[in-house]
Amino acid sequence: MPSDDRAAKLVITVDGFREPVLLFSRKRAKGTPKHKLFEFLGGGLDGNDPMEGLVRELEEEEKSGALAEHVRRARPSPRLVTVGGAPQYVFETTIPLELYLELRHAKAESFGFALIPSTRLASPGMTDRFTKKTVGILRALERLS
Repeated sequence: MPSDDRAAKLVITVDGFREPVLLFSRKRAKGTPKHKLFEFLGGGLDGNDPMEGLVRELEEEEKSGALAEHVRRARPSPRLVTVGGAPQYVFETTIPLELYLELRHAKAESFGFALIPSTRLASPGMTDRFTKKTVGILRALERLS
Protein backbone atom coordinates (compact mmCIF):
# COMPACT_ATOMS: atom_id res chain seq x y z
CA MET A 1 0.00 0.00 0.00
CA PRO A 2 1.49 3.42 -0.95
CA SER A 3 2.14 5.81 1.91
CA ASP A 4 -0.30 8.64 2.48
CA ASP A 5 1.74 11.85 2.25
CA ARG A 6 -1.32 14.07 2.66
CA ALA A 7 -1.55 16.19 5.80
CA ALA A 8 -4.09 18.41 7.56
CA LYS A 9 -2.84 21.52 9.33
CA LEU A 10 -4.68 24.12 11.40
CA VAL A 11 -3.86 27.83 11.18
CA ILE A 12 -5.10 29.31 14.46
CA THR A 13 -5.55 33.01 15.09
CA VAL A 14 -5.95 33.90 18.76
CA ASP A 15 -8.36 36.77 19.43
CA GLY A 16 -7.81 39.34 22.14
CA PHE A 17 -4.72 41.14 20.84
CA ARG A 18 -4.34 44.44 18.97
CA GLU A 19 -3.03 42.63 15.91
CA PRO A 20 -3.54 39.12 14.50
CA VAL A 21 -1.56 36.56 16.51
CA LEU A 22 -1.02 32.99 15.29
CA LEU A 23 -0.58 29.88 17.42
CA PHE A 24 2.29 27.51 16.70
CA SER A 25 3.65 24.36 18.29
CA ARG A 26 7.40 24.04 18.88
CA LYS A 27 8.11 20.57 17.49
CA ARG A 28 9.76 17.85 19.55
CA ALA A 29 11.32 15.55 16.93
CA LYS A 30 14.87 14.77 18.04
CA GLY A 31 17.10 13.62 15.22
CA THR A 32 15.03 15.35 12.51
CA PRO A 33 15.36 18.75 10.81
CA LYS A 34 12.02 19.74 12.43
CA HIS A 35 13.32 19.48 16.01
CA LYS A 36 12.66 22.69 18.00
CA LEU A 37 11.11 24.49 15.01
CA PHE A 38 7.67 26.09 15.00
CA GLU A 39 4.85 24.52 13.03
CA PHE A 40 1.07 24.53 12.75
CA LEU A 41 -0.79 21.87 14.69
CA GLY A 42 -1.95 18.87 12.70
CA GLY A 43 -0.20 16.17 10.76
CA GLY A 44 -0.46 13.21 8.45
CA LEU A 45 -3.86 11.85 7.52
CA ASP A 46 -2.95 8.15 7.77
CA GLY A 47 -5.88 7.23 5.52
CA ASN A 48 -8.42 9.45 7.31
CA ASP A 49 -10.45 12.14 5.59
CA PRO A 50 -8.95 15.61 6.22
CA MET A 51 -11.30 16.65 9.07
CA GLU A 52 -11.02 13.27 10.83
CA GLY A 53 -7.23 13.34 10.46
CA LEU A 54 -7.01 16.89 11.78
CA VAL A 55 -9.15 16.13 14.84
CA ARG A 56 -7.12 12.97 15.55
CA GLU A 57 -3.88 14.94 15.35
CA LEU A 58 -5.26 17.71 17.58
CA GLU A 59 -6.24 15.12 20.17
CA GLU A 60 -2.63 13.84 20.11
CA GLU A 61 -0.98 17.26 20.25
CA GLU A 62 -3.28 19.20 22.62
CA LYS A 63 -4.16 17.37 25.82
CA SER A 64 -7.14 19.37 27.17
CA GLY A 65 -9.27 18.35 24.18
CA ALA A 66 -10.60 21.91 23.93
CA LEU A 67 -9.03 22.60 20.53
CA ALA A 68 -10.29 19.37 18.95
CA GLU A 69 -13.77 20.13 20.31
CA HIS A 70 -13.63 23.69 18.94
CA VAL A 71 -12.76 22.36 15.47
CA ARG A 72 -15.48 19.69 15.62
CA ARG A 73 -18.07 22.40 16.37
CA ALA A 74 -16.74 25.05 13.96
CA ARG A 75 -16.16 22.58 11.08
CA PRO A 76 -13.94 24.94 9.05
CA SER A 77 -13.54 24.12 5.37
CA PRO A 78 -10.03 23.25 4.24
CA ARG A 79 -8.04 24.92 1.54
CA LEU A 80 -5.92 22.47 -0.49
CA VAL A 81 -2.35 23.62 -1.11
CA THR A 82 0.71 21.69 -2.25
CA VAL A 83 3.93 22.00 -0.28
CA GLY A 84 7.02 20.08 -1.34
CA GLY A 85 4.90 18.03 -3.72
CA ALA A 86 2.56 16.87 -0.93
CA PRO A 87 -1.10 17.86 -0.59
CA GLN A 88 -1.86 19.88 2.55
CA TYR A 89 -5.42 20.45 3.74
CA VAL A 90 -5.17 23.78 5.54
CA PHE A 91 -7.97 24.64 7.94
CA GLU A 92 -8.25 28.08 9.53
CA THR A 93 -9.99 29.08 12.74
CA THR A 94 -10.01 31.84 15.32
CA ILE A 95 -10.13 31.07 19.02
CA PRO A 96 -10.71 33.42 21.95
CA LEU A 97 -7.85 34.13 24.32
CA GLU A 98 -9.75 32.27 27.06
CA LEU A 99 -9.64 29.06 25.01
CA TYR A 100 -5.94 29.50 24.31
CA LEU A 101 -5.31 29.72 28.06
CA GLU A 102 -6.96 26.28 28.51
CA LEU A 103 -4.71 24.54 25.97
CA ARG A 104 -2.12 22.01 27.17
CA HIS A 105 0.58 20.72 24.85
CA ALA A 106 1.47 17.05 24.72
CA LYS A 107 5.05 16.87 25.98
CA ALA A 108 5.88 13.96 23.69
CA GLU A 109 4.84 16.07 20.66
CA SER A 110 6.17 19.54 21.41
CA PHE A 111 8.07 21.83 23.73
CA GLY A 112 4.94 23.96 24.02
CA PHE A 113 2.84 26.47 22.16
CA ALA A 114 3.93 29.91 20.98
CA LEU A 115 2.02 32.99 19.93
CA ILE A 116 3.60 34.93 17.09
CA PRO A 117 2.15 38.20 15.74
CA SER A 118 1.46 37.91 12.02
CA THR A 119 3.46 41.11 11.45
CA ARG A 120 6.61 39.27 12.64
CA LEU A 121 6.27 36.30 10.27
CA ALA A 122 8.31 37.93 7.50
CA SER A 123 10.95 39.43 9.83
CA PRO A 124 14.56 38.72 8.84
CA GLY A 125 15.58 35.23 9.93
CA MET A 126 12.10 34.34 11.16
CA THR A 127 11.40 31.75 8.48
CA ASP A 128 14.46 29.82 9.71
CA ARG A 129 12.52 29.18 12.93
CA PHE A 130 9.65 27.38 11.12
CA THR A 131 9.48 23.94 9.53
CA LYS A 132 9.70 23.95 5.74
CA LYS A 133 6.10 22.76 5.51
CA THR A 134 4.95 25.67 7.69
CA VAL A 135 6.83 28.19 5.54
CA GLY A 136 5.23 26.65 2.44
CA ILE A 137 1.76 26.95 3.97
CA LEU A 138 2.36 30.56 5.04
CA ARG A 139 3.48 31.40 1.49
CA ALA A 140 0.50 29.60 -0.05
CA LEU A 141 -1.81 31.60 2.22
CA GLU A 142 0.09 34.75 1.22
CA ARG A 143 1.05 35.53 4.84
CA LEU A 144 4.70 35.70 3.79
CA SER A 145 5.81 37.86 0.89
